[in-house]
Amino acid sequence: MGEELTRLVVTPDDADREHLSAGRLADDSVSRVYRRVAHGGAAIGADSPAEDLHGLRKRCKELRYALEVFAPVVDEGARKRTVGDLKGLQDVLGRFQDSEVQRGALRGFAEEMMADGTSAGAVLAMGELIGHLDAEQDRARREFDVAFARFTRPSSLQLMHRLGVRR
Repeated sequence: MGEELTRLVVTPDDADREHLSAGRLADDSVSRVYRRVAHGGAAIGADSPAEDLHGLRKRCKELRYALEVFAPVVDEGARKRTVGDLKGLQDVLGRFQDSEVQRGALRGFAEEMMADGTSAGAVLAMGELIGHLDAEQDRARREFDVAFARFTRPSSLQLMHRLGVRR
């Protein structure tokens, strides 16, 4: 997006700027990031590694930022509804990622505690916490399918079209 904005600034006033309009830049930028989200989400399966879901979360953030940056030149109603669906998807992906990070940290702490001679009860309690995090991550993973389906349902695709997204 930075390159496109630079071209808007450095293009001489007497040049044909129609293809460099803010609306066109919004359409191109939002379309590009939306395609990444749509393709990335469609590729997520039951056995996808956590890194794939985290990458999708980052793409969702990019799309949301693009929608916010271009708010003045896109359909407000479509943008707000799309951001709402996107927030739901981001929430699920965020819970999945948070559980992943917390599980890793607890495992590392448990290993350190075992090496330091900490009581078995303390280490077992950490194992129980990890079990709860495993369950939360599994729940978030199942909810991902629903949230992604909501984001890509026909009415959402119509909203994206109103925002200028080309698939």
